[in-house]
Amino acid sequence: MTDKGLPHIVDSCVLIDYTSVNPQILSLAVQHIGPVIVTVQVLDEVEAFDETWAVKAGLTVVDPDRNLIDSAVSDRGGLSACDKAIFTLAKHEGYICWTNDSKLKEICEEAGITAFWGFEMMLVLCANGHLDRDTALSTARGIYLVNRYIADKVLADFEAKIKLM
Repeated sequence: MTDKGLPHIVDSCVLIDYTSVNPQILSLAVQHIGPVIVTVQVLDEVEAFDETWAVKAGLTVVDPDRNLIDSAVSDRGGLSACDKAIFTLAKHEGYICWTNDSKLKEICEEAGITAFWGFEMMLVLCANGHLDRDTALSTARGIYLVNRYIADKVLADFEAKIKLM
């Protein structure tokens, strides 16, 4: 599903979901999938977490060049400034994007950038024996309960996929 070792960049939704329900998932991703990148802009959007917390969790914090952000803001419609920076970093640095934002995922895929839904991180971890199915299911259900934007179908699809593993 992903290339081991390639950097992965997460949006604020993925960061909030995992840190509010099971922050261990992000640490497991760092250990077993590859470096997990978070921008200072994402951390600014997520008031409960700061750079110190992110570094302790094993995440790599980056502060994109201002010119890079400005170019991202000017050339992609339908995304927040933060998501435009994520898109631009993924494109320029070769990062894999993890998001819960359908527009960001769509734009990444149109540009040839590998992009995954946030829950898919747990599928990768389970498939490689680094996370058990019960923990993945309880984490997904917990995220579903706290994130009103996670649709019933998203949870049902995840449950179906994880049960096949």
